[in-house]
Amino acid sequence: MDISLNFDTPKESVAVFIICDNKLLLTRYKYEGVWVCGATQGTFLKKGDDPLKKVIEVEREQLGITLVPKFACTIESYINKPKPDGRVRLRSLIYLLEITEESKSQIKKNNQFRWLNLEEINESKIIREDDKLIFSRFLSHNHKDLIMDVDQMGKWGRPKLLDWSEA
Repeated sequence: MDISLNFDTPKESVAVFIICDNKLLLTRYKYEGVWVCGATQGTFLKKGDDPLKKVIEVEREQLGITLVPKFACTIESYINKPKPDGRVRLRSLIYLLEITEESKSQIKKNNQFRWLNLEEINESKIIREDDKLIFSRFLSHNHKDLIMDVDQMGKWGRPKLLDWSEA
């Protein structure tokens, strides 16, 4: 299948994957009565935002820590959504932050956060399928840029991954 690069709405975001002691920090969201986990910490970018400064700001606000992550890769998702967005091109700049137990202890306590062993990602029923692809490739040190085609027609919590390729 070829991924159509046509889109109606462009968006950009930053996200940081946080790893400690062979575990990935996930953020839990309740969607349609089901807990799902998504990319750890992130936000949308506005025109003129510095991505690294923005991801550090998000860490400080959401986690209570201020550490400098390393840039890892770009993920470009073409997401079919209901109107008014239509087909969205979401370009996500992904950063990696590997922390110590001491830094882990400084993260704000929040029942929305969950640590998951890296070996359990592919079998997990609480991680979205598109995120499983991202996590498994990323954590196998395959930090190549990705392009994904996702059907999210009203189902943010359970999107359908249609296709993917390396950029």
